[in-house]
Formats: sequence, structure tokens, C-alpha cells
Amino acid sequence: MFAAFGALLASCSVLAPGDDEFLGGSADDGGAGTGGKTSGGGSGGATGGASGQGGTTGQGGTSASGGTSASGGTSASGGTSASGGTSASGGTSASGGTTATGGTTATGGTTATGGTGGATCPTTTAAAPRPVTTYLMLDRSTSMQGSKWSAVRSAVQGFATGSVAAGTKLGLGFAPTNGANCNGSAWDTPSVPIGTLPGNAGAVDQAITQNTQFIPATNVEGPVRGAAKALGDLAIVNPNVQYQIVYVNDVATILNQCASSPSQLSSIAASFWPGASTYMVMLSGSDTALENAVASGGGTQQAVNVGTDTVAAIKSALENTVRPCRFVLPGGSNVSFSLSGGTALPQVTGPTCTGDGWFPQSTGVTAVLCPATCQKVQFSSATVDVTIGCP
Repeated sequence: MFAAFGALLASCSVLAPGDDEFLGGSADDGGAGTGGKTSGGGSGGATGGASGQGGTTGQGGTSASGGTSASGGTSASGGTSASGGTSASGGTSASGGTTATGGTTATGGTTATGGTGGATCPTTTAAAPRPVTTYLMLDRSTSMQGSKWSAVRSAVQGFATGSVAAGTKLGLGFAPTNGANCNGSAWDTPSVPIGTLPGNAGAVDQAITQNTQFIPATNVEGPVRGAAKALGDLAIVNPNVQYQIVYVNDVATILNQCASSPSQLSSIAASFWPGASTYMVMLSGSDTALENAVASGGGTQQAVNVGTDTVAAIKSALENTVRPCRFVLPGGSNVSFSLSGGTALPQVTGPTCTGDGWFPQSTGVTAVLCPATCQKVQFSSATVDVTIGCP
């Protein structure tokens, strides 16, 4: 700043008389540099402390721009200047030394996000259900004619198009057939192929409407064997699914050519559990002991007694059967399951459990609820949580 001001003055072509004394000592333009004593030397000029812009001379002397250092030393721009001294940018400066942003900073040291991180344990969440695939078997014995059949058709349609079953898969078969078929070959391919609901609901309703042939007796062995085979074929490709047979019927008279006693039919259903569960949805006029025996062997504890043959009752029974009883089994050894409210479910060794609990499916990645626990989930609105403990 000071050097610029001197240059401006030097450029002026007209000077008032006597200005030589103001701009320079006894020399016109000389002395040392461009000024004698007035802008330099020991005269203490108008623009400097000990020196306006320089040490001994105006622009010369020891330093062109002054003092010990132009920007360092004691002053910011020269000597002990008007703006020098211990300057804002020299010595221990405002931005030097221990600065506002230096040293131990606001973001340095041990940060707010530092330390030991990671998730806490144990963690408890809702258990992830496995998908559900149902082979629905409808009894079309002569006792099912009339109001029962009409109620069943409406209930199935409401179930298939409703929100509870949405996303599950459903196939449809009819029993019995003309003549004995005990090995199940008549049912190992469903009348309506298994498909996802509600998309498959139209084909299901159409098939029920068209199947109006009723037969004087009921077959249980053949339909259970055939449905289990169809589901077993699917399980080869995808074993981690809740496969189930749901048989809506009013069983009272069994075809004599096939297994007919409760114990025989229970053993047949048990041979497919836990690969596939067997539900017996029992309408009025059914043989309760036989129905319960089949359900018990099939891993569902007891028959679903509709009580009345109304559309609402049948639909509710169907919806309950598709509530999940198989869940994803997380990896690791410290895993446990519980019912809503914190009731612990013990892990048991296999499917023969009689009380509450769960066991790993043979795949090792699916947890299967024991029949007693599954009943609570499906018919009492209980939910299942999984807890993963600390390693």
C-alpha cells in the first residue's frame, strides 16, 4: 500500500514550489533511492513510524520493502510501521500457533461415533414364515349333496379370493372316484393344478361347479396317499415349504376295499408327516373318532370341527389351516422360539412331540412347530418370535 502511494506521487508532472523539501531532503530526486530524509532516513516521514516504507531509505537501504522483513519479523509490512508491531499476520498470529481449528479439534480425538460398535444381542424378532402349499380335497359322497355342497363351494371361493390365503398356493381334488383306488394314483395329479391364490381361484370355482357327480361312499386312504405323493414331488424341488392336505368331508362310511379303521388311517397319515400335514375339516354327520385319528396321525392333533355347515364356519376353518406353522431357522446354535407374550418353546428332537415345542426339519433351515403349538397359532391367534442369542 505504501509503495503504491509513493509511485503515485512520483508520477505527478506538476509540483508546487517548495515541494522538494516535502519529498526529499536536499536532493531533488536522489539521495539514496527516491527520497532523502522525508520518505526515508532518520527524519520520520509523514507516512511511517521510524520509517514510512523503509529502513534507512524510502525504497532502498537494507530492504526494498522495509525493516528486517517485508511480511515477517516484527512488522507486517516494514520497520515498526503504522500497521506493524506485533502484527495480525506476523509473530504469533491469529491463524498461527495454536489455532482455532488446530490442536485437539472439535472433530478429532475420540469421536461420537467411535468406540466399540456392532449390533446388540440377543435379538428377538417375529419369526419368518415358510410359504404354504395346500392340496384341497373335497368329499363328494352322496351325503354332501344339496346345502352342504353349496356351502362348501361358497366357502372355498371366499377363502380362495380372500386376504388370508393370498399368496399361498392351492390345488384341488375330489373324492371318492368310481371304484376303489387305494394307492392314490387317481389323485397324484390334482384336478386343478396347484397355483398361487387368488389367481387360481377362478379355476377352482369352475371345477367345483362342474363336479356334480356324487358317490355313495367315502375313500380316505386313496385321497391322502395321492395328495401326499403330489406334494412330495414338489418337495423334491423345494423342501422348505409348509405342505398340507386339507380334506373337507363328512366321512361316515368308508369304502371297504381300502383301509377303514381309525388306527389304519392314522398310520397312513403319519407316514407322510412331517413332510405333509393332514387336516380333516369335519362337517356334520362325520365319524368323529375316525376324523380325529387321521388328523392326529397327520400332525394336526385333531379334526377341525366346523360345528355348523355354514359358509362362514367352513371359510374360517380353511383360513385357519393356512396360517404358518413352519418358519425360517436362522444359522447358529443359540436360536430359540417363543409364542407371543414370551412363552418359551422348547426344542425337541423330532416330530413325535406331544406338547408345545418345535424341531428342525431335515433340511436344517426350517423350524417345524409341534402339533399342539401349531394349533395355538392357527386357531388361537398366537404368533411366533425367534431369538438369536449372543455367540
